[in-house]
Amino acid sequence: MISFIICSIDPKRTDMLAESIKPTVGVDYEIIIEDNRGKARGISQAYNEGAWKSKHDYLCFVHEDVLFHGDNWGKGIELKLSESETGIIGFMGATYKSKAPSGWNVYPKLNRSHFIQTNANGRRYSSNVTDDFSPCAILDGACLFMRKDFWQNHPFDNTACPGFHCYDIDICLQAIHAGYKNYVCGTCWIEHFSEGSFNKDWATTILSLHTGKWKSLLPIGGEKVKTHVEARAFYVFLKSIRHLTWNKEEKKMLLHHLPYPFRHPVTALKSLFLLAHFQ
Repeated sequence: MISFIICSIDPKRTDMLAESIKPTVGVDYEIIIEDNRGKARGISQAYNEGAWKSKHDYLCFVHEDVLFHGDNWGKGIELKLSESETGIIGFMGATYKSKAPSGWNVYPKLNRSHFIQTNANGRRYSSNVTDDFSPCAILDGACLFMRKDFWQNHPFDNTACPGFHCYDIDICLQAIHAGYKNYVCGTCWIEHFSEGSFNKDWATTILSLHTGKWKSLLPIGGEKVKTHVEARAFYVFLKSIRHLTWNKEEKKMLLHHLPYPFRHPVTALKSLFLLAHFQ
């Protein structure tokens, strides 16, 4: 039995999501809607408040701009979650989390995905998993399944992630730090209708997690630091935030994270070029 928890600002989208769950999930379920219209709650707080209301042993934290496709897919999810080593199950993520500040999508060869992306440019299927559940380090927050007892011991961190970003990276790192394994699900599809945004809240929260809470744990996903990935991760991060306004002190902080410049001089020079032309 699964409790679906939705932080909602658009009732029409939430209704569409609910209608996609009903004929496909194949197990008993409930839907808990945390109406966030006009409220100052971040998504971590809304999710935690919704989870406290849940009645079932398995939780799904899902964005309202998602649809589910498949047949009786809830049974497989429940079976995987029942394994004691399972932490979190999602639909897109990466097998490596860099020490350099970054989101999860920085090096395609390390990505794992099984989802449909639909936007103004059309519909695109993305899948490179060969197993029903593929091990992953970190997951995108569009849809996250976990046991209720896991969440009770490792709730979303509203202090570290007070807004609407990075809560997914944080809770996945919580799972790994506690000895659990995260997975990308290949047994059903979710269809996602947005691609996220890279604003100042996202950027500053990423930097805070990397320089504070998770500094000693990163990188995750290999015995050795993948220096070429670290260099690329920081470069992709800079590209994502170059449109934002940064003061001199913030630019110095960003420069401090420039990884492995001598081993990857071209990427380092690109990063320095971006920093020099920041707003």
